[in-house]
Amino acid sequence: MRSGILLTTLMLAACVAAEDVTLTDGWQFAREGESWHMVRVPHDWAAAGASLTNVCARQGDLPYIGKGKYRRTFDGFSPEAGGHTYLDLDGVQGRSKVYLNGKRIGGTPFGYTSETIDVTDMLMPTGNVLEVEAENVPNASRWYPGSGIFREVKVLRRPKDHVKPKSLFVRTQRADAASAEMAVSFAWTGGISNYTFRVDKPRLWSPESPALYDLVVFGEHFRYGIRTAVFDPQKGFFLNGRHRQMRGVCLHHDLGPIGAAFDRDFARRQLALLKDIGCDAIRTSHNPPAAALLDLCDEMGFLVMDEAFDMWERPKGDYSKFWADWHERDLVEMIRRDRSHPSVVMWSIGNELMEHIIPDVPAAVRIAGELQAICHREDPTRPVTFGCFKAHALTNGCAETVDVFGANYLPFRYAAFRAEHPQTGLIGTETCSTVSSRGAYFFPVLASPIHAESDLRPRRDEGLKMVRGAEMSGYDLWGPHPNDYPPDVEFEHQARNPFVYGEFVWTGFDYLGEPDPCAKTGGRSSYFGIFDLAGLPKDRAWLYRAIWRPEVPTAHILPHWNWPGREGEVTPVHVYSSGDEAELFVNGVSCGRKRRGQYEYRFVWDAVRYAPGELRVKTWKGGRSWAEDKVQTAGPFARFETTSARYGHHVFTTYRAVDQEGRFCPTCNAEVTPASPTGMRLRALCNGDAADRTSFTGPTMRAYNGLLVAVFEDL
Repeated sequence: MRSGILLTTLMLAACVAAEDVTLTDGWQFAREGESWHMVRVPHDWAAAGASLTNVCARQGDLPYIGKGKYRRTFDGFSPEAGGHTYLDLDGVQGRSKVYLNGKRIGGTPFGYTSETIDVTDMLMPTGNVLEVEAENVPNASRWYPGSGIFREVKVLRRPKDHVKPKSLFVRTQRADAASAEMAVSFAWTGGISNYTFRVDKPRLWSPESPALYDLVVFGEHFRYGIRTAVFDPQKGFFLNGRHRQMRGVCLHHDLGPIGAAFDRDFARRQLALLKDIGCDAIRTSHNPPAAALLDLCDEMGFLVMDEAFDMWERPKGDYSKFWADWHERDLVEMIRRDRSHPSVVMWSIGNELMEHIIPDVPAAVRIAGELQAICHREDPTRPVTFGCFKAHALTNGCAETVDVFGANYLPFRYAAFRAEHPQTGLIGTETCSTVSSRGAYFFPVLASPIHAESDLRPRRDEGLKMVRGAEMSGYDLWGPHPNDYPPDVEFEHQARNPFVYGEFVWTGFDYLGEPDPCAKTGGRSSYFGIFDLAGLPKDRAWLYRAIWRPEVPTAHILPHWNWPGREGEVTPVHVYSSGDEAELFVNGVSCGRKRRGQYEYRFVWDAVRYAPGELRVKTWKGGRSWAEDKVQTAGPFARFETTSARYGHHVFTTYRAVDQEGRFCPTCNAEVTPASPTGMRLRALCNGDAADRTSFTGPTMRAYNGLLVAVFEDL
């Protein structure tokens, strides 16, 4: 759909169209002390390297530390008379320096921040040399940060009259089914312009219908969406006038086997998988995201909590050293770049800050006040939050320093918070932190009741008994920290407290680094994901699908049913279903029919004894047959079956181990050496095993618990 004709007419501009060129190919790269070789950008030098062993497990055991240098030559890009050319770098990890024709023109100490540089007066007609240096230092990050030019680099060529980069701000002032009033402001060579315009019978943007419009100013196209977002501390969150609670996940920036190098196809796949389970929101933990990720969220329909920092003045890594000189610049850069995205509904100014943890209340109040004021100055339309897991912040004055208090792992405090802080909104910025290894189950299954916050630590202690080496049980019952809990707890407290704006589960996908609680027992990537590092669903993907998409028939059984040597032993069975009744059968014999009670989110048969054969579940909803599932005991591994899905220039192929009869082999770890399809090459392999240090670039990797993903890219 097209809007913006009014604006183009008002500006009276018959101009040459703006031109954006993405600099993907033609880059040379060298690590310090090594020779130059050709790479494509975005690029993560560590992800393609050999894995380390227990050197920096909390950062993914990848060789990200050190210096690297990029070089690219180019001709042209000089603007028309009076025009401008800009260089836009969306992210260089970590401390960076940028040079053009031997002169330093930019660079930042914060790898996640973008930078747009006017290079008009530095361009030569031919033979321009662009150089980018990047340096990662030890202990700069709590997770795997990536390395090098890990986001897109663009040249922006603009005519004399043009919108200055990152100055345009389009927002909805009022909208209903009949019409919408929009406001737009921007800086240009003639100063600052502010306009309003009307759209009749607008298609409102939402996760269910992410309608986008096109705004044209001076020949440059800007996408926008029309939507209203109201955050009422007493009544909750309303999108386009309708109450909803965000069903969100936290996402770190890496993309599994390709590391931190941003790729639209990999990101689109992640979002599509999340969409399938009913997820409608993303928290960009804990840093500004790639600009292209927000484009995808606009297109695919995801609400976004756009987060700026993981630390303030007190250190948790490297950035605190640069805080005084850089924090305002970096926050403003993020807001101005992102504020016209309809997907972005909240700003987050930090996560689990040391100023809250210690606590240093005067500093926490001062810094939060400053950062919120910057957010409101740059964008008065969105609320501001931060993530905090310390309960003392609820009573020492820190909770009132932002529009919305972001509760990390505090579901039992929701009701009291509303009574004690009636003017402050509330959202679950991080919830659950449930851990599991896909397809792994250990016995006995320990799960004491959780009725209060004091029950969480005992449940954690039970969970630690269900860890074997670098694997942990997949029953989705615990997390590795004293305040973690299973998804069922958050479901209940969100339902009991509709004024809470929603939740962001920690995390949507496993990510490189932070292998809690197995950092010292072989882990190198996290266990928190609803999906594993390869993008394969863990069992709780079906739990979230059952609760977040109650209208879709879902039934899923766990564990698998290959347990030689456990014949006759108690093997609890859990079923995730959107139905309200379920009956379980072992080899055709009923184990009983159960009805879910209020605030119950899974069906559990604790006394099932293992017998080889078949587990089958039938479910009902409202008295009608709803969904079924079955798992069968498999024989010896015979072959791999494959299924493929294409996302843009990439094909993701899942290898599934089966026996001679085609039954899934859930414990198979056979090796796979994929053959590339015609016209494609192998880009990455991943099996989802958090302890496997086999190179992601192939050519061979073993399956993990019966599954492996190979990614091929077009030549």
